Amino acid sequence: FCFFCFFCFFFSLLSSSRLMYRSGKRLTEEEEAEILRQETLATAKKNALKAVNSKQYEWASKWYSDAIEIDPNDFKLYNMRSTCYLRLEKFTQCVTDAEQMIRLKPRNWAGYHRKAQGHAALNEFAWAHRALCLGLAVDGQAEALIRLR
Repeated sequence: FCFFCFFCFFFSLLSSSRLMYRSGKRLTEEEEAEILRQETLATAKKNALKAVNSKQYEWASKWYSDAIEIDPNDFKLYNMRSTCYLRLEKFTQCVTDAEQMIRLKPRNWAGYHRKAQGHAALNEFAWAHRALCLGLAVDGQAEALIRLR
């Protein structure tokens, strides 16, 4: 029995205790998994925002995709990724994300705005007009929709 090996083993247990204990209480596996999920999500969002600020939209869209895998019900993630797709001229993906935005928050005009932008870029003006009309029905005062009209 080597004292040094025991010390290394004990130290490794202590270093992993960040996930195993909170306020002196041992966490369940589900709680540990949720903490890891939240940390991973926060990292993906942070990296995506850095990429957007650096105008690295391809990387940003990948980070947002990672975040969406973790939290597929976050409207803002689809909004940001659709913006990246618009900048990358991936208009079909932009429309797909806009449709998901509308599914998640049908009473928010932003999804209709992004959908109209994507359809207009694809020269699908009838679909763009329809999205604008639906968006204006949700919020007739949304300046972005009025300008796009």
